[in-house]
Amino acid sequence: MTRTLLPLVLLAALAAVPPDVWQVSLRGIGPVRYGMTVAEATRATGQPLSAVDSGNDNQWACGYVEPGATRGVSFMTAEGRVVRADVSNPTIRTLSGIGVGSSEADVRQAYGGRIVSEPHVYGDNGDVYLIFVPRDRADRDYRVVFEVIDGYVVTYRSGLYPAVTYVEGCL
Repeated sequence: MTRTLLPLVLLAALAAVPPDVWQVSLRGIGPVRYGMTVAEATRATGQPLSAVDSGNDNQWACGYVEPGATRGVSFMTAEGRVVRADVSNPTIRTLSGIGVGSSEADVRQAYGGRIVSEPHVYGDNGDVYLIFVPRDRADRDYRVVFEVIDGYVVTYRSGLYPAVTYVEGCL
């Protein structure tokens, strides 16, 4: 699998999203906290959250919604609550400054010994999922998963365990 770069036009459009507003943490992204209802997340973002076809017949059990004005972010929902955020927007970073385009070395340096590496399900040799596992007992139900292809983060997700570890989302 080879790494592809986003077209410059798309990158310019994504740059309009203020990164400080949509920083990713263990417990949420921007104004959205994991565990919020979709209605609460809609109020928190100030923008409509539109349902996306997740390939799952039971959208209540597991589905996806996307904020209309914030590109490259989708929220996985379970039973009407936000349980994870998937990020493909290179301007949206974690609190530690990691995001799409960061190198595997950057992730390991930022998170030190709290990274667990697992082989990528669909990638070539060397492609991995780098999973940030917090030490703090209060955060034990949360993770950040970085998908690394050819040595660089191509997408990542943050959220409640185990939903954050589902490789194929709701499927």
